[in-house]
Amino acid sequence: MGALVVLLVILVQQARIEAHGITDQTEMSRAEAETQRQLEREDLEWRLEVLQNARLQKQKELERERLRLSGLEDHIRRVREELGTLRQAAQAMQQPLDSRFVEQEDRRRRLDELQRTIVQRRQELEKAEQEFRHHRPRSFSIVAYQGPQGTLRRPVFIECLPDRVVLQPEAIVLTKKDFQPPLGPGNPLAAALRATREYLAEQGHLKGVGEPYPLLVVRPHSSRAYTAARRAMKSWDAEFGYELIDNDMQLKYPPADPELAERLERTVTEARRRRVFLARAAPSRYRGSGGRGVGSELVASQHGGFVRRDGGSGSVLGDGWGEQGDGDLQDSTGEEGQLSESQQSGGNDGSEAGGQESLQIGSQAAASGVSAQQAPAGAETNHQKNSISTKSLAQSRGVNWGLPNSSRRAIAFTRPIRISCYLDRLVLHSEKGEPVPPRIIKFGDSTRASIDQFVSHVWSHMDRWGIAGAGSYWKPVLMVEVADDAEQRFLELKSLLDSSGIEVRRNTR
Repeated sequence: MGALVVLLVILVQQARIEAHGITDQTEMSRAEAETQRQLEREDLEWRLEVLQNARLQKQKELERERLRLSGLEDHIRRVREELGTLRQAAQAMQQPLDSRFVEQEDRRRRLDELQRTIVQRRQELEKAEQEFRHHRPRSFSIVAYQGPQGTLRRPVFIECLPDRVVLQPEAIVLTKKDFQPPLGPGNPLAAALRATREYLAEQGHLKGVGEPYPLLVVRPHSSRAYTAARRAMKSWDAEFGYELIDNDMQLKYPPADPELAERLERTVTEARRRRVFLARAAPSRYRGSGGRGVGSELVASQHGGFVRRDGGSGSVLGDGWGEQGDGDLQDSTGEEGQLSESQQSGGNDGSEAGGQESLQIGSQAAASGVSAQQAPAGAETNHQKNSISTKSLAQSRGVNWGLPNSSRRAIAFTRPIRISCYLDRLVLHSEKGEPVPPRIIKFGDSTRASIDQFVSHVWSHMDRWGIAGAGSYWKPVLMVEVADDAEQRFLELKSLLDSSGIEVRRNTR
Protein backbone atom coordinates (compact mmCIF):
# COMPACT_ATOMS: atom_id res chain seq x y z
CA MET A 1 0.00 0.00 0.00
CA GLY A 2 2.87 2.36 0.78
CA ALA A 3 4.43 1.65 -2.60
CA LEU A 4 1.15 2.50 -4.31
CA VAL A 5 1.00 5.87 -2.50
CA VAL A 6 4.57 6.67 -3.59
CA LEU A 7 3.67 5.76 -7.20
CA LEU A 8 0.64 8.04 -7.13
CA VAL A 9 2.73 10.91 -5.79
CA ILE A 10 5.27 10.41 -8.58
CA LEU A 11 2.51 10.36 -11.25
CA VAL A 12 0.95 13.56 -9.87
CA GLN A 13 4.34 15.30 -9.89
CA GLN A 14 4.98 14.16 -13.46
CA ALA A 15 1.58 15.47 -14.56
CA ARG A 16 2.31 18.88 -13.00
CA ILE A 17 5.64 19.06 -14.82
CA GLU A 18 3.97 18.23 -18.20
CA ALA A 19 1.20 20.82 -17.57
CA HIS A 20 3.79 23.53 -16.89
CA GLY A 21 5.59 22.56 -20.09
CA ILE A 22 2.40 22.83 -22.17
CA THR A 23 1.60 26.24 -20.62
CA ASP A 24 5.10 27.52 -21.39
CA GLN A 25 4.81 26.34 -24.99
CA THR A 26 1.42 28.07 -25.38
CA GLU A 27 2.77 31.35 -24.04
CA MET A 28 5.78 31.09 -26.36
CA SER A 29 3.45 30.48 -29.35
CA ARG A 30 1.39 33.52 -28.43
CA ALA A 31 4.49 35.67 -28.08
CA GLU A 32 5.79 34.47 -31.45
CA ALA A 33 2.39 35.19 -33.10
CA GLU A 34 2.30 38.69 -31.58
CA THR A 35 5.86 39.30 -32.79
CA GLN A 36 4.90 38.10 -36.28
CA ARG A 37 1.85 40.42 -36.36
CA GLN A 38 4.03 43.31 -35.22
CA LEU A 39 6.51 42.61 -38.02
CA GLU A 40 3.69 42.43 -40.59
CA ARG A 41 2.22 45.73 -39.32
CA GLU A 42 5.62 47.43 -39.57
CA ASP A 43 6.06 46.01 -43.08
CA LEU A 44 2.65 47.36 -44.17
CA GLU A 45 3.39 50.77 -42.66
CA TRP A 46 6.69 50.83 -44.53
CA ARG A 47 4.96 49.91 -47.79
CA LEU A 48 2.38 52.65 -47.22
CA GLU A 49 5.11 55.21 -46.67
CA VAL A 50 6.92 54.07 -49.82
CA LEU A 51 3.71 54.33 -51.90
CA GLN A 52 2.94 57.81 -50.53
CA ASN A 53 6.45 58.98 -51.37
CA ALA A 54 6.12 57.48 -54.86
CA ARG A 55 2.79 59.29 -55.36
CA LEU A 56 4.33 62.61 -54.36
CA GLN A 57 7.26 61.94 -56.68
CA LYS A 58 4.92 61.19 -59.61
CA GLN A 59 2.97 64.41 -58.95
CA LYS A 60 6.21 66.39 -59.02
CA GLU A 61 7.27 64.63 -62.23
CA LEU A 62 3.89 65.48 -63.83
CA GLU A 63 4.32 69.14 -62.88
CA ARG A 64 7.86 69.16 -64.30
CA GLU A 65 6.69 67.56 -67.53
CA ARG A 66 3.89 70.11 -67.89
CA LEU A 67 6.32 72.98 -67.36
CA ARG A 68 8.73 71.31 -69.79
CA LEU A 69 5.95 71.08 -72.39
CA SER A 70 5.18 74.77 -71.90
CA GLY A 71 8.86 75.58 -72.33
CA LEU A 72 9.07 73.54 -75.53
CA GLU A 73 6.01 75.25 -76.97
CA ASP A 74 7.43 78.64 -76.09
CA HIS A 75 10.77 77.68 -77.65
CA ILE A 76 9.02 76.53 -80.85
CA ARG A 77 7.12 79.83 -80.97
CA ARG A 78 10.34 81.83 -80.62
CA VAL A 79 12.10 79.77 -83.29
CA ARG A 80 9.18 80.26 -85.68
CA GLU A 81 9.19 84.01 -85.04
CA GLU A 82 12.92 84.17 -85.71
CA LEU A 83 12.48 82.06 -88.84
CA GLY A 84 9.73 84.39 -90.06
CA THR A 85 11.95 87.43 -89.45
CA LEU A 86 14.83 85.86 -91.36
CA ARG A 87 12.55 84.97 -94.26
CA GLN A 88 11.25 88.52 -94.45
CA ALA A 89 14.81 89.88 -94.41
CA ALA A 90 15.83 87.46 -97.16
CA GLN A 91 12.86 88.45 -99.30
CA ALA A 92 13.59 92.13 -98.76
CA MET A 93 17.20 91.65 -99.89
CA GLN A 94 16.11 89.85 -103.04
CA GLN A 95 13.61 92.50 -104.17
CA PRO A 96 14.86 95.06 -106.71
CA LEU A 97 15.24 98.64 -105.56
CA ASP A 98 12.60 99.89 -107.99
CA SER A 99 9.97 97.47 -106.70
CA ARG A 100 10.80 98.44 -103.12
CA PHE A 101 10.37 102.14 -104.00
CA VAL A 102 7.00 101.47 -105.63
CA GLU A 103 5.97 99.41 -102.62
CA GLN A 104 6.97 102.21 -100.25
CA GLU A 105 4.89 104.70 -102.23
CA ASP A 106 1.94 102.34 -102.12
CA ARG A 107 2.36 101.86 -98.38
CA ARG A 108 2.56 105.60 -97.88
CA ARG A 109 -0.72 106.09 -99.69
CA ARG A 110 -2.33 103.31 -97.71
CA LEU A 111 -0.98 104.83 -94.50
CA ASP A 112 -2.55 108.19 -95.36
CA GLU A 113 -5.88 106.48 -96.02
CA LEU A 114 -5.66 104.58 -92.74
CA GLN A 115 -4.87 107.76 -90.83
CA ARG A 116 -7.92 109.48 -92.32
CA THR A 117 -10.01 106.42 -91.44
CA ILE A 118 -8.64 106.47 -87.88
CA VAL A 119 -9.62 110.11 -87.46
CA GLN A 120 -13.12 109.34 -88.75
CA ARG A 121 -13.49 106.29 -86.49
CA ARG A 122 -12.29 108.28 -83.45
CA GLN A 123 -14.97 110.86 -84.09
CA GLU A 124 -17.57 108.08 -84.36
CA LEU A 125 -16.21 106.48 -81.21
CA GLU A 126 -16.42 109.74 -79.24
CA LYS A 127 -19.99 110.19 -80.39
CA ALA A 128 -20.85 106.61 -79.44
CA GLU A 129 -19.22 107.05 -76.02
CA GLN A 130 -21.29 110.15 -75.36
CA GLU A 131 -24.46 108.26 -76.27
CA PHE A 132 -23.32 105.33 -74.15
CA ARG A 133 -22.82 107.52 -71.10
CA HIS A 134 -26.44 108.66 -71.35
CA HIS A 135 -27.75 105.09 -71.75
CA ARG A 136 -25.13 103.16 -69.81
CA PRO A 137 -26.34 99.75 -68.57
CA ARG A 138 -25.32 98.26 -65.26
CA SER A 139 -22.23 96.06 -65.36
CA PHE A 140 -20.80 93.59 -62.86
CA SER A 141 -17.34 92.37 -62.03
CA ILE A 142 -16.33 88.94 -60.74
CA VAL A 143 -14.15 89.38 -57.67
CA ALA A 144 -12.42 86.85 -55.42
CA TYR A 145 -14.31 85.63 -52.37
CA GLN A 146 -12.93 87.04 -49.11
CA GLY A 147 -13.40 84.24 -46.63
CA PRO A 148 -12.13 80.89 -45.32
CA GLN A 149 -12.40 79.26 -48.77
CA GLY A 150 -11.20 82.33 -50.69
CA THR A 151 -8.08 82.57 -52.83
CA LEU A 152 -5.57 85.17 -53.97
CA ARG A 153 -4.75 83.27 -57.15
CA ARG A 154 -5.40 85.08 -60.41
CA PRO A 155 -8.32 83.74 -62.49
CA VAL A 156 -8.17 83.17 -66.24
CA PHE A 157 -11.69 84.00 -67.45
CA ILE A 158 -13.27 81.51 -69.89
CA GLU A 159 -16.75 82.62 -71.00
CA CYS A 160 -18.99 79.77 -72.20
CA LEU A 161 -21.62 80.75 -74.75
CA PRO A 162 -24.07 78.52 -76.67
CA ASP A 163 -21.96 78.51 -79.85
CA ARG A 164 -18.42 79.38 -78.74
CA VAL A 165 -15.94 79.71 -75.89
CA VAL A 166 -14.20 83.08 -75.39
CA LEU A 167 -10.99 83.75 -73.44
CA GLN A 168 -11.57 87.08 -71.68
CA PRO A 169 -10.66 89.90 -71.57
CA GLU A 170 -8.52 89.30 -74.67
CA ALA A 171 -11.62 88.11 -76.62
CA ILE A 172 -9.93 84.99 -78.09
CA VAL A 173 -12.76 82.98 -79.67
CA LEU A 174 -12.69 79.16 -79.77
CA THR A 175 -15.28 77.48 -81.98
CA LYS A 176 -16.92 74.09 -81.68
CA LYS A 177 -14.36 72.51 -84.03
CA ASP A 178 -11.58 73.38 -81.58
CA PHE A 179 -13.07 70.85 -79.13
CA GLN A 180 -13.42 67.87 -81.43
CA PRO A 181 -11.82 64.68 -80.07
CA PRO A 182 -9.27 63.40 -79.55
CA LEU A 183 -8.34 66.22 -77.19
CA GLY A 184 -4.67 65.90 -76.31
CA PRO A 185 -2.60 68.32 -74.22
CA GLY A 186 -1.99 70.41 -77.34
CA ASN A 187 -5.64 71.36 -77.96
CA PRO A 188 -6.24 75.13 -78.45
CA LEU A 189 -7.79 75.80 -75.01
CA ALA A 190 -5.11 73.93 -73.02
CA ALA A 191 -2.33 75.55 -75.08
CA ALA A 192 -3.85 79.01 -74.51
CA LEU A 193 -4.04 78.42 -70.75
CA ARG A 194 -0.39 77.38 -70.65
CA ALA A 195 0.61 80.41 -72.74
CA THR A 196 -1.31 82.67 -70.34
CA ARG A 197 0.46 81.13 -67.38
CA GLU A 198 3.88 81.58 -68.98
CA TYR A 199 3.14 85.21 -69.89
CA LEU A 200 1.95 86.06 -66.36
CA ALA A 201 5.06 84.42 -64.93
CA GLU A 202 7.29 86.43 -67.29
CA GLN A 203 5.57 89.67 -66.24
CA GLY A 204 5.97 88.84 -62.54
CA HIS A 205 2.22 88.75 -61.85
CA LEU A 206 2.37 85.40 -60.00
CA LYS A 207 4.73 86.42 -57.21
CA GLY A 208 3.07 85.94 -53.85
CA VAL A 209 -0.31 84.84 -55.28
CA GLY A 210 0.42 81.37 -56.64
CA GLU A 211 -0.46 79.75 -59.94
CA PRO A 212 -3.43 81.06 -62.00
CA TYR A 213 -6.56 78.96 -62.37
CA PRO A 214 -9.30 78.76 -65.05
CA LEU A 215 -12.62 80.39 -64.09
CA LEU A 216 -15.54 79.28 -66.29
CA VAL A 217 -18.25 81.93 -66.73
CA VAL A 218 -21.35 80.00 -67.82
CA ARG A 219 -24.39 81.66 -69.38
CA PRO A 220 -27.76 79.92 -69.96
CA HIS A 221 -27.94 77.31 -72.74
CA SER A 222 -24.14 76.89 -72.54
CA SER A 223 -23.87 73.56 -70.75
CA ARG A 224 -22.43 71.91 -73.87
CA ALA A 225 -19.71 74.55 -74.14
CA TYR A 226 -18.98 74.15 -70.40
CA THR A 227 -18.65 70.36 -70.75
CA ALA A 228 -16.39 70.70 -73.80
CA ALA A 229 -14.15 73.20 -71.99
CA ARG A 230 -13.88 70.86 -68.98
CA ARG A 231 -12.78 68.02 -71.25
CA ALA A 232 -10.22 70.22 -73.00
CA MET A 233 -8.48 71.30 -69.76
CA LYS A 234 -8.15 67.94 -68.00
CA SER A 235 -4.79 68.84 -66.45
CA TRP A 236 -6.61 71.60 -64.49
CA ASP A 237 -9.49 69.31 -63.51
CA ALA A 238 -8.96 69.86 -59.77
CA GLU A 239 -7.97 73.54 -60.09
CA PHE A 240 -10.81 75.45 -61.68
CA GLY A 241 -13.82 77.52 -60.71
CA TYR A 242 -17.13 78.40 -62.33
CA GLU A 243 -19.71 81.18 -62.12
CA LEU A 244 -23.30 81.00 -63.43
CA ILE A 245 -24.71 84.26 -64.82
CA ASP A 246 -27.81 85.35 -66.73
CA ASN A 247 -27.90 86.22 -70.42
CA ASP A 248 -28.60 89.91 -69.85
CA MET A 249 -25.90 90.41 -67.22
CA GLN A 250 -23.11 92.70 -68.46
CA LEU A 251 -19.69 91.71 -67.12
CA LYS A 252 -16.79 94.11 -66.74
CA TYR A 253 -13.54 92.22 -67.16
CA PRO A 254 -10.09 93.64 -66.38
CA PRO A 255 -8.46 95.64 -69.20
CA ALA A 256 -7.15 93.48 -72.04
CA ASP A 257 -3.40 93.06 -72.49
CA PRO A 258 -2.55 93.58 -76.19
CA GLU A 259 0.71 91.64 -75.93
CA LEU A 260 -1.02 88.70 -74.25
CA ALA A 261 -3.81 88.83 -76.85
CA GLU A 262 -1.26 88.65 -79.67
CA ARG A 263 0.51 85.72 -78.02
CA LEU A 264 -2.75 83.87 -77.47
CA GLU A 265 -3.76 84.40 -81.10
CA ARG A 266 -0.48 82.88 -82.23
CA THR A 267 -0.77 80.02 -79.74
CA VAL A 268 -4.32 79.11 -80.79
CA THR A 269 -3.42 79.34 -84.48
CA GLU A 270 -0.39 77.13 -83.92
CA ALA A 271 -2.48 74.60 -81.96
CA ARG A 272 -5.02 74.45 -84.79
CA ARG A 273 -2.27 73.92 -87.34
CA ARG A 274 -0.77 71.22 -85.16
CA ARG A 275 -4.15 69.44 -85.00
CA VAL A 276 -4.40 69.63 -88.78
CA PHE A 277 -0.92 68.14 -89.09
CA LEU A 278 -1.80 65.35 -86.65
CA ALA A 279 -5.06 64.74 -88.51
CA ARG A 280 -3.12 64.23 -91.70
CA ALA A 281 -0.55 62.03 -89.99
CA ALA A 282 -3.14 59.89 -88.17
CA PRO A 283 -6.44 60.25 -90.08
CA SER A 284 -8.03 57.26 -88.34
CA ARG A 285 -8.06 59.10 -85.00
CA TYR A 286 -9.49 62.37 -86.37
CA ARG A 287 -11.99 60.99 -88.85
CA GLY A 288 -15.38 59.46 -88.22
CA SER A 289 -16.25 56.02 -89.49
CA GLY A 290 -17.42 57.46 -92.78
CA GLY A 291 -20.13 54.82 -93.03
CA ARG A 292 -22.98 55.25 -95.44
CA GLY A 293 -25.51 52.84 -94.03
CA VAL A 294 -29.26 53.35 -94.10
CA GLY A 295 -31.09 54.57 -91.03
CA SER A 296 -29.36 55.33 -87.74
CA GLU A 297 -27.66 53.50 -84.89
CA LEU A 298 -26.44 54.13 -81.35
CA VAL A 299 -22.67 54.20 -80.92
CA ALA A 300 -20.58 54.49 -77.77
CA SER A 301 -19.37 58.00 -77.00
CA GLN A 302 -15.76 58.61 -75.98
CA HIS A 303 -16.94 60.50 -72.91
CA GLY A 304 -19.49 58.00 -71.69
CA GLY A 305 -23.05 57.09 -72.67
CA PHE A 306 -24.34 56.71 -76.24
CA VAL A 307 -25.06 59.07 -79.12
CA ARG A 308 -27.14 58.51 -82.24
CA ARG A 309 -25.23 58.33 -85.54
CA ASP A 310 -27.09 59.09 -88.75
CA GLY A 311 -26.30 56.37 -91.26
CA GLY A 312 -26.98 58.65 -94.22
CA SER A 313 -24.41 61.33 -93.48
CA GLY A 314 -22.02 59.52 -91.12
CA SER A 315 -22.00 62.42 -88.65
CA VAL A 316 -23.01 62.36 -84.99
CA LEU A 317 -26.30 64.04 -84.26
CA GLY A 318 -26.02 66.95 -81.84
CA ASP A 319 -24.82 70.52 -81.78
CA GLY A 320 -21.18 69.74 -82.64
CA TRP A 321 -19.62 70.30 -79.21
CA GLY A 322 -16.75 67.81 -79.01
CA GLU A 323 -18.43 65.16 -81.18
CA GLN A 324 -16.40 63.65 -83.97
CA GLY A 325 -17.75 64.07 -87.50
CA ASP A 326 -16.74 62.64 -90.85
CA GLY A 327 -13.36 64.16 -91.61
CA ASP A 328 -14.06 67.67 -90.26
CA LEU A 329 -10.40 68.46 -89.63
CA GLN A 330 -9.20 67.03 -92.93
CA ASP A 331 -11.85 68.77 -95.02
CA SER A 332 -11.49 72.12 -93.26
CA THR A 333 -7.85 72.66 -94.15
CA GLY A 334 -6.57 75.00 -96.83
CA GLU A 335 -3.17 75.33 -98.46
CA GLU A 336 -0.06 74.59 -96.36
CA GLY A 337 -2.05 73.61 -93.25
CA GLN A 338 -4.04 76.88 -93.06
CA LEU A 339 -7.52 76.62 -91.59
CA SER A 340 -10.37 77.33 -93.95
CA GLU A 341 -12.51 80.42 -93.64
CA SER A 342 -15.49 78.49 -92.30
CA GLN A 343 -13.44 77.09 -89.41
CA GLN A 344 -11.85 80.41 -88.51
CA SER A 345 -15.21 82.15 -88.41
CA GLY A 346 -16.91 79.31 -86.52
CA GLY A 347 -19.19 78.29 -89.42
CA ASN A 348 -21.85 75.64 -88.89
CA ASP A 349 -20.91 72.20 -90.16
CA GLY A 350 -24.52 71.11 -90.44
CA SER A 351 -24.55 68.91 -87.35
CA GLU A 352 -26.45 71.48 -85.36
CA ALA A 353 -29.52 71.15 -87.52
CA GLY A 354 -29.72 67.47 -86.67
CA GLY A 355 -30.09 68.25 -82.98
CA GLN A 356 -33.14 70.51 -83.37
CA GLU A 357 -36.20 68.49 -82.46
CA SER A 358 -39.74 69.56 -81.68
CA LEU A 359 -42.44 68.05 -79.48
CA GLN A 360 -46.20 68.57 -79.60
CA ILE A 361 -47.98 67.68 -76.37
CA GLY A 362 -50.68 65.05 -76.70
CA SER A 363 -50.04 64.42 -80.41
CA GLN A 364 -50.37 60.92 -81.82
CA ALA A 365 -48.84 59.13 -84.75
CA ALA A 366 -52.07 59.31 -86.73
CA ALA A 367 -52.39 63.09 -86.31
CA SER A 368 -50.47 63.67 -89.53
CA GLY A 369 -52.94 61.54 -91.49
CA VAL A 370 -50.50 58.61 -91.85
CA SER A 371 -50.07 55.85 -89.29
CA ALA A 372 -46.64 54.83 -88.02
CA GLN A 373 -46.76 51.63 -90.09
CA GLN A 374 -47.89 53.45 -93.24
CA ALA A 375 -45.40 56.32 -93.11
CA PRO A 376 -43.19 56.47 -96.22
CA ALA A 377 -39.40 56.15 -96.04
CA GLY A 378 -37.79 59.31 -94.68
CA ALA A 379 -41.06 60.62 -93.16
CA GLU A 380 -41.07 61.32 -89.41
CA THR A 381 -44.31 61.09 -87.46
CA ASN A 382 -45.13 63.18 -84.41
CA HIS A 383 -44.82 60.07 -82.25
CA GLN A 384 -41.25 59.55 -83.49
CA LYS A 385 -40.41 63.19 -82.72
CA ASN A 386 -41.75 62.77 -79.19
CA SER A 387 -39.64 59.65 -78.59
CA ILE A 388 -36.48 61.42 -79.85
CA SER A 389 -36.89 64.72 -78.02
CA THR A 390 -37.67 63.07 -74.66
CA LYS A 391 -34.64 60.77 -74.60
CA SER A 392 -32.27 61.32 -71.71
CA LEU A 393 -29.77 64.09 -72.41
CA ALA A 394 -27.14 61.98 -70.64
CA GLN A 395 -26.84 59.94 -73.86
CA SER A 396 -25.20 62.91 -75.59
CA ARG A 397 -23.86 64.96 -72.65
CA GLY A 398 -22.61 62.18 -70.40
CA VAL A 399 -23.63 60.92 -66.96
CA ASN A 400 -23.97 63.58 -64.21
CA TRP A 401 -23.83 66.45 -66.71
CA GLY A 402 -26.16 68.40 -64.40
CA LEU A 403 -23.67 68.28 -61.47
CA PRO A 404 -20.60 70.40 -62.36
CA ASN A 405 -18.91 69.67 -59.02
CA SER A 406 -19.48 65.92 -58.95
CA SER A 407 -16.53 63.58 -58.62
CA ARG A 408 -16.04 59.86 -58.14
CA ARG A 409 -14.12 60.44 -54.93
CA ALA A 410 -16.44 63.12 -53.50
CA ILE A 411 -19.44 62.52 -51.23
CA ALA A 412 -22.88 63.68 -52.43
CA PHE A 413 -25.25 65.42 -50.00
CA THR A 414 -28.86 65.45 -51.23
CA ARG A 415 -31.11 68.45 -50.66
CA PRO A 416 -34.68 68.93 -51.92
CA ILE A 417 -35.93 71.71 -54.19
CA ARG A 418 -39.69 72.30 -54.50
CA ILE A 419 -40.93 72.51 -58.09
CA SER A 420 -44.42 73.08 -59.49
CA CYS A 421 -45.07 71.64 -62.94
CA TYR A 422 -47.82 73.11 -65.12
CA LEU A 423 -48.70 72.56 -68.76
CA ASP A 424 -46.96 75.75 -69.94
CA ARG A 425 -44.35 76.43 -67.24
CA LEU A 426 -42.20 75.24 -64.37
CA VAL A 427 -42.00 77.15 -61.07
CA LEU A 428 -38.88 76.85 -58.91
CA HIS A 429 -39.87 77.86 -55.38
CA SER A 430 -37.50 79.55 -52.95
CA GLU A 431 -36.79 78.01 -49.57
CA LYS A 432 -38.56 79.19 -46.46
CA GLY A 433 -37.19 82.45 -45.16
CA GLU A 434 -35.45 83.42 -48.41
CA PRO A 435 -36.33 86.91 -49.73
CA VAL A 436 -36.17 85.61 -53.31
CA PRO A 437 -39.24 85.36 -55.55
CA PRO A 438 -40.03 82.05 -57.29
CA ARG A 439 -38.36 81.46 -60.65
CA ILE A 440 -40.74 80.83 -63.57
CA ILE A 441 -39.46 78.92 -66.61
CA LYS A 442 -41.91 78.92 -69.52
CA PHE A 443 -41.82 76.05 -71.96
CA GLY A 444 -40.78 76.84 -75.52
CA ASP A 445 -41.51 74.71 -78.57
CA SER A 446 -40.74 71.63 -76.49
CA THR A 447 -39.73 70.60 -73.00
CA ARG A 448 -36.21 69.89 -74.25
CA ALA A 449 -35.82 73.44 -75.60
CA SER A 450 -36.31 74.83 -72.06
CA ILE A 451 -34.24 72.30 -70.12
CA ASP A 452 -30.96 74.29 -70.18
CA GLN A 453 -32.66 77.41 -68.82
CA PHE A 454 -34.28 75.33 -66.08
CA VAL A 455 -30.98 73.64 -65.10
CA SER A 456 -29.30 77.07 -65.00
CA HIS A 457 -31.89 78.27 -62.46
CA VAL A 458 -31.36 75.08 -60.43
CA TRP A 459 -27.61 75.81 -60.34
CA SER A 460 -28.30 79.40 -59.22
CA HIS A 461 -30.54 78.03 -56.48
CA MET A 462 -27.76 75.63 -55.38
CA ASP A 463 -25.24 78.49 -55.22
CA ARG A 464 -27.25 79.99 -52.34
CA TRP A 465 -26.62 76.79 -50.34
CA GLY A 466 -22.95 77.65 -50.03
CA ILE A 467 -20.09 75.16 -50.02
CA ALA A 468 -21.02 71.53 -49.24
CA GLY A 469 -17.68 70.89 -47.55
CA ALA A 470 -14.26 69.45 -48.32
CA GLY A 471 -14.49 66.40 -50.57
CA SER A 472 -18.26 66.70 -51.04
CA TYR A 473 -20.86 68.33 -53.29
CA TRP A 474 -24.59 69.09 -53.36
CA LYS A 475 -26.96 66.73 -55.20
CA PRO A 476 -30.39 68.33 -55.72
CA VAL A 477 -33.61 66.32 -55.52
CA LEU A 478 -36.52 67.96 -57.37
CA MET A 479 -39.76 67.41 -55.47
CA VAL A 480 -42.29 68.10 -58.24
CA GLU A 481 -45.93 68.97 -57.62
CA VAL A 482 -47.71 68.02 -60.86
CA ALA A 483 -50.85 69.81 -62.04
CA ASP A 484 -53.75 67.73 -63.38
CA ASP A 485 -53.07 68.64 -67.03
CA ALA A 486 -49.24 68.49 -66.79
CA GLU A 487 -48.66 64.75 -66.43
CA GLN A 488 -46.99 64.54 -69.86
CA ARG A 489 -44.71 67.48 -69.05
CA PHE A 490 -43.57 65.79 -65.83
CA LEU A 491 -42.78 62.51 -67.62
CA GLU A 492 -40.79 64.39 -70.26
CA LEU A 493 -38.86 66.33 -67.59
CA LYS A 494 -38.05 63.15 -65.71
CA SER A 495 -36.92 61.39 -68.90
CA LEU A 496 -34.71 64.27 -70.07
CA LEU A 497 -32.96 64.58 -66.68
CA ASP A 498 -32.46 60.84 -66.24
CA SER A 499 -28.79 60.09 -65.28
CA SER A 500 -28.01 63.83 -65.25
CA GLY A 501 -27.29 63.80 -61.51
CA ILE A 502 -30.43 65.87 -60.80
CA GLU A 503 -33.00 63.51 -59.31
CA VAL A 504 -36.68 64.06 -60.17
CA ARG A 505 -39.39 62.82 -57.79
CA ARG A 506 -43.14 63.35 -57.65
CA ASN A 507 -44.31 65.20 -54.56
CA THR A 508 -47.37 63.26 -53.43
CA ARG A 509 -48.15 65.37 -50.37
